Amino acid sequence: MMGFHARSDLHHGRTAIAALVLLGGVALAPQRASAGGTGQGCHVLPTVTAEINAMGTYKSGTEERDPDAKAFNRQSLAGLDAFTKTIGSLGDAAMSGDAAVARCFGPAMTAWVATDPLTAPTSDQARFSQQWSLASTALAIIKAQAGGARIPPEVQSWLRTVSDQVRAYHDARSIKNNHAAWAALAVGAAAYILHDDDAWRWAMGREAMVTDRIRDDGVMPLELARGPRASNYHVFTAIPLLGLNLLRRCRGGLDARQSDRMQRLEGLLDTLEANQQLLAEQASSRQLPLSAVDVVKALEGKGAPNVSMDMLGGRIDNLRALPTRCR
Repeated sequence: MMGFHARSDLHHGRTAIAALVLLGGVALAPQRASAGGTGQGCHVLPTVTAEINAMGTYKSGTEERDPDAKAFNRQSLAGLDAFTKTIGSLGDAAMSGDAAVARCFGPAMTAWVATDPLTAPTSDQARFSQQWSLASTALAIIKAQAGGARIPPEVQSWLRTVSDQVRAYHDARSIKNNHAAWAALAVGAAAYILHDDDAWRWAMGREAMVTDRIRDDGVMPLELARGPRASNYHVFTAIPLLGLNLLRRCRGGLDARQSDRMQRLEGLLDTLEANQQLLAEQASSRQLPLSAVDVVKALEGKGAPNVSMDMLGGRIDNLRALPTRCR
């Protein structure tokens, strides 16, 4: 997994929620351009190169974290992590009514895509970083658009390129676990911006591949197979599904079967919060402490205000408000 962090703006600093943390955050304050470039007073986004280098996060054949891989990824993906934090903050600011940020958002993104960022992943783990980054960036763009930002053709072209790469990677493999859920969110969010019906249908199909596997008791067999991390992987899979459901409200909503499956999954997560060892016997392993329940609650509209998650493009209350400002 990428940097699986949430934070609340009610608290000072960054609150990591952690059993699932891979990427250590490097919070770089965005610089501002002088006259010229993206425009006077506009943010200069952290540069991200085309190549993505990342290592698998577990020791081979186990559910044990690999500290060397963690250290490598923290260093290799630090610039991408910085960008993700920055673009989420700008998207939230634009949606919250900052006209200057909304005006600068498009030009700043145009300058950023000039390096063809994220278009040359070098490993499977890098492919996952690519789709997580596409999801967070596209959601930040959607928020900025809701605040009046205009997205130039160069940025739209970049979205289509990366979205097509994510689709091609998944089409060549039979991935039906949490990665499919994140791919559905990433491609679906890009399709929402581009008004790309074909890509939207692909995202809906990929989402169904995941939700159709949810059992009557809410359990997802592929995530149950993660041993001590089974409960947390149910949370990690629910997050992109719930995020995509918010966008689906602008595109006809959920069908009856998916709505039923999601309700069962959400019910399981409620039970896990009260009994964190509920899946221990089925997973044949004692479960690690449950993380990111606050993110799920925020997506459901039941949690504390001002919860943020970088992988969801920033503040979740703004994400929940998107269906009232459909485009």
